[in-house]
Amino acid sequence: MKTIIDIVIIEVLIIMNDAKIFISHCANDSKIGEKFLNFLLSLGYKKENIFYSSKYHNGVEIGKNFPNVVRDNFIGANIVVLLLTENFYNSYYCVCEEGAAWISVNKEIVPILLGNLNFGDMKGFIDSSTKSFSPKYSETEELYTYFAKRSCVDFDEKDAKEKYTEFVETSSLTSIIKTNELGDKDRQILKGLQDSNNGMLPYISALNVVTITIDGKNICEGLDLADRLEYKDSVEKLVELGYIKKSGMFISLTGKGARISL
Repeated sequence: MKTIIDIVIIEVLIIMNDAKIFISHCANDSKIGEKFLNFLLSLGYKKENIFYSSKYHNGVEIGKNFPNVVRDNFIGANIVVLLLTENFYNSYYCVCEEGAAWISVNKEIVPILLGNLNFGDMKGFIDSSTKSFSPKYSETEELYTYFAKRSCVDFDEKDAKEKYTEFVETSSLTSIIKTNELGDKDRQILKGLQDSNNGMLPYISALNVVTITIDGKNICEGLDLADRLEYKDSVEKLVELGYIKKSGMFISLTGKGARISL
């Protein structure tokens, strides 16, 4: 339990514009997470002080050990944001981060309920007894005010309000990705990618019937044409739903649903 001294120390650090924010989220909800990240940046928070693993310049650099980087940034944070969705509660990485936040005495915890979740859906040690924010059930400006008053730099209020509105509108959409939208083959491929990538959002750079390159590796190497076509359809679906993100050098030599006849 936090003491009065703990709370005062946290507030002083934040007021001195030394806010270090850790955004705990499921990679499958990265589209919503990016909207929230953009909102924080519009308030003048330093990019280097925000850890968001699904964005390369706010997450894990190439060659770094993913769990170690997550741990170090979590330890250094004084604000932990929990983007709570069904995907969040189905991710053991997210649940671990939630437990670590609960046991910490030197951090402010900001639970945000997204999608169709309500306060009664909160699970674990950080449950409905913890004050949280919901775009559906809370005062609309409550979350904006929380972060705006902790920013000690001048910012464009109009731009910040626009970014905040984009986040709120996106967070209430029913299109938040759910694993029940996937078939067995889709799940199998996704699980393999997640297991080999420490839960980090995969990036795809090439998609065709010859190669499907994700995080620098051709995942269909050695497969016959029929299996490659099946993989291609599943990967296209995962990209469309946001489970896999296109890299800046993404190349697709065949359109969606394209086939090659022999």
